[in-house]
Amino acid sequence: MQSIELARTRVDFDRNGRRRGTPMSHRLAGVDVGGTFTDLLYLDEPSGEVRLAKVPTTTGNQAFGVLKALDRAGVDLAALDLLVH
Repeated sequence: MQSIELARTRVDFDRNGRRRGTPMSHRLAGVDVGGTFTDLLYLDEPSGEVRLAKVPTTTGNQAFGVLKALDRAGVDLAALDLLVH
């Protein structure tokens, strides 16, 4: 059996790579920082809601663009279970 830590959640897999136990719900965001734009995709698994945001990339400090994209999408950073960049 393998385990992977996702933010504050432990996910276990059987020998065939299938997720074990009760399906868990997550709030996930994926961010792509490009040379011109920063794109964000947010998925709220419990509700099935998907949100998208596109903001200008902040070249001086890319974190500001990521935070702006989260804000534009109406995503509460503290409520995220996983943020992937």
